[in-house]
Amino acid sequence: MKLNLLNKFALCILLSLPPTAESLAAAGKFNFVAGDVRVVNAAGERKGVRGGEVEAGDLIVSGADGMAQLRMSDGAAIAVRADTELRIDEYHFAGTPDASSNSALSLLKGTMRALPARSPVSTKTS
Repeated sequence: MKLNLLNKFALCILLSLPPTAESLAAAGKFNFVAGDVRVVNAAGERKGVRGGEVEAGDLIVSGADGMAQLRMSDGAAIAVRADTELRIDEYHFAGTPDASSNSALSLLKGTMRALPARSPVSTKTS
């Protein structure tokens, strides 16, 4: 009986903890969308819209007249051209570039361009 009560107490504590920032942060957002652009994942399919978020596991599909630009949470930019399928296989960025940051993208079809995040410019003078 004591063990069951202790388990329930521990479960209540865990459920009351706020979610971590990592679990709330999107992998990226659409900066620009033109034409037919869709996001497909396990929950279904939705239209890509400016400001719309993308997550790890999402497949970005652009039609014959579609193109989009994404700004990832680490500052990198990804441009997706017409007739393209780009999957975000993995994405982890906790706010600062470190050993735990990683991403994996799969270009299944079409054309894309990725531009890395700009590194801060040093204003130090000697």
